[in-house]
Amino acid sequence: MCGNQCMREKIRTKFLLSHATFLTFFRSYKKDLIIMKKLFLVCCICFAALFTKAQQTKEQTDFNTYSQSAEKEAHNDYDKKDYTTSVTVSKEWFTRYEALSPAMKKDFQGYRAGFYYNLACYEAMAGQKSGRYWRF
Repeated sequence: MCGNQCMREKIRTKFLLSHATFLTFFRSYKKDLIIMKKLFLVCCICFAALFTKAQQTKEQTDFNTYSQSAEKEAHNDYDKKDYTTSVTVSKEWFTRYEALSPAMKKDFQGYRAGFYYNLACYEAMAGQKSGRYWRF
């Protein structure tokens, strides 16, 4: 009789140990799952905030398009050796740039530096060494 009863006790002990191990694992898994869900939610919120900030306004898009076309036009005129037209196009860009809001001006500082440099070159090639950009 001890044989069957001992065997049952061994099986019962193994079952209880495996059940306890499973419950411990499940509780740990459940905590990890909650942490992963919270982390995923935080990442989604961060990405949403990033993408809403990254979108440009219509004014920014329009001025960016204008800047690219003005730069291309000035370079084309420069290639044709029409330096005075290049100077005129660059000065028109500065006129439109000065009309922008301070926040917009900050966004287009890179273009500003490039246009200053190019304008100095165009004026030098056109022989306008007395221009205010010549000192650049």
